[in-house]
Amino acid sequence: MRLRAMAVVVSLLLLAQPASVAATAYSAVTHKFLWTPAGYTLTNLCVQAGEVDVNRNYGQAQAWVFSGSTNCSGTTRTLPSGWLGVFVEGYRDGAYCGSSGWYYSSQATWAWQLWITLCSNPSGQQSFVSYASGAGYDGSTGYYRSSPVASPAQNY
Repeated sequence: MRLRAMAVVVSLLLLAQPASVAATAYSAVTHKFLWTPAGYTLTNLCVQAGEVDVNRNYGQAQAWVFSGSTNCSGTTRTLPSGWLGVFVEGYRDGAYCGSSGWYYSSQATWAWQLWITLCSNPSGQQSFVSYASGAGYDGSTGYYRSSPVASPAQNY
C-alpha cells in the first residue's frame, strides 16, 4: 500500500513538471573528399550536420583511412592537433542566422565536432537547419575545405 501511494505521488509530481521540447536530428555521415595529409596515406574526409535539443547547431568532421572506397567507416585516421576543422551555419525558417567560423582541433583526433547556438528562438514554431563543412590540413600548404552537409529540419 505504501509503495502504491508513493508511486501515485511521484506520478503526480512528474505530471506537474512543465514539458520541455527537445528533439535531435542528424544528417548521415557524408563523404566529402579524399586528400593526402603529409606523412599519411590517402584519407577520406567525412562530415555530419545536426540540430540538437532545441535550436543547437552541430557539425562534425571525421578522418578515415582510404581502403579502396569513399566510405565513412572502417579504420579511423588520427591526425595531429589543428589538422581537422569544422564550420557550422544556422538557418531559421530559411533565413541565415550566422556561422561559427572555422573551429580547428586542439588535440590529435580522428573526429572534431562543434555545438553552437546561432539562431534566436522566439515564441511560436520555427524550422531550424544546420549546415556543416569540414576541413583537412595537408601538412604544408593549407586546408582542403568541403562543401556543406545539411541537417534534417527541426521544428520547435
